Amino acid sequence: SDPTTLAGTGSGIVLSEDGYIVTNYHVIENAYKVTVTTDEGKEYDATVVGGDASSDTAVLKVEGEGFTPVTLGDSTKTKVGDQVVAIGTPYDTSLQNTVTSGYISAVRDNYRFSNLGRVLSVFQHDAAINSGNSGGPLCNMYGEVIGINSAKIASSNYENISFAIQISSVLDIINELKETGIVD
Repeated sequence: SDPTTLAGTGSGIVLSEDGYIVTNYHVIENAYKVTVTTDEGKEYDATVVGGDASSDTAVLKVEGEGFTPVTLGDSTKTKVGDQVVAIGTPYDTSLQNTVTSGYISAVRDNYRFSNLGRVLSVFQHDAAINSGNSGGPLCNMYGEVIGINSAKIASSNYENISFAIQISSVLDIINELKETGIVD
């Protein structure tokens, strides 16, 4: 009922059959309530297990079982020119499960995002992502998740410069958030 309350949309990646989900920290930052909607349209109230602003990762938990987890790939094997697909919900929920494709344009280890105040190991790719794709998977052609879509350069002068956090660079952080809720 508060007129200043805003709603946002993001995407996520199911990590386990028992309902652990990873997304971007900026997707859930300052959230009062988090709801997860599955591919089938079922809604779950989610608990934020933990988040890490510096790596832009967060882990959520929904109650239930039988969720279909993704297969995580080894992102250290990804090379410039590899074909990828980005999956997510750009703009709003009417576009849920949108898939775009492209190529890895660059592998950028410890890339400084000056406007975000973060240093992340990312893949630069040209699969179209938009607001709402944040937190969703970037997959290789084997269907393995190699990245977490996180940002794009938004400008009328540039097109399709998107970034995904390399999954192998944040896997320890994700596991620590899942186990303890914090990053030591």
